[in-house]
Order: sequence, then C-alpha cells, then structure tokens
Amino acid sequence: MTPGRKIRRKTDFMLFLLGISALVLLAGCSSVAEDASSTRFRQLPADLSTDPTKQDDAVRTTGTTGQGDVQIDLTSLGFKDGILKVEVAANTHSVDLSRFDLKELTTLEIDGQESRPTDAPSLGGHHARGMLIFNPQKEADTYRITITGIPQPQIRTYAWGR
Repeated sequence: MTPGRKIRRKTDFMLFLLGISALVLLAGCSSVAEDASSTRFRQLPADLSTDPTKQDDAVRTTGTTGQGDVQIDLTSLGFKDGILKVEVAANTHSVDLSRFDLKELTTLEIDGQESRPTDAPSLGGHHARGMLIFNPQKEADTYRITITGIPQPQIRTYAWGR
C-alpha cells in the first residue's frame, strides 16, 4: 500500500468517526427518557416560546439557552376548582436538568402566603416540559411563582395579575 493511500484511509476513518460522534451527540440532546410511574417531561415542540406570535399573556420566560443557562417558560392555565395548573418548559444546551427538583425549588405566593407545588415533573434531558400543580388555600387574580437554584439567574420570578 502506498503512503498516500494510507493517509487517505486514515482520513476517511477519522471522518467516519467524526460523523458517528455527531450523530450520537444529536441523539443524546433530543432524547428524553419517559417513565409512566411519575410525571416526566416530554420533548418540547420546536416552536414553543421561540416564536413571539405563539406566546400570550399567560406565558412568562426567564433565562436563555446560552452556555451554562436554562430558559424556563411558565404558562399559567389558571385556577379551576381551587387548583392552579402551570405548564413549565425548560430549554438548555449545556446544563444537566436531572439534578434539579422543581417540587423543592418552586414556590407560589398569593397575598404573602407561600406554598410548594403538590405535584411537579421530574426534569431530564435538555429540552423538556411538564405541569406544576398547586393547591393553595385560595384562588387569586394576582400571584407569583419563584424558582430558585437553576442557573443562570439563581432566583426566577414569574408574576401574573395586576
């Protein structure tokens, strides 16, 4: 085998490995494990909260998808029968979301009274969504949800109402 042919074979092999690595990386960023026994996130639709025409007054966003940051969108579905449901969506390209427990990091405040969610999804992957469920002592038009400890803004505040 000639030296030129050896170099070409090595180059072809390296390109092959690079292509396989890229496919594995893409597959890892787009997959989310699902567990039927607990509330889990599903992969986000590509257009969620990135298109301003798809947002409404109920959606609140903090953070970005930049390095070391997480974009978190909350969409209030309002109160029904004393229960507040809020859809949460998380997007990141660099943070492992599985280490954060929304049930512990999230509070709802109504008229100075704070409560934690009665149900919250387990985070996982890099693009995820689920539902926060609160059972506060009362319904209100004005309320605030705070999430702490998820980078980069360590305190995220989302407010609805007057």
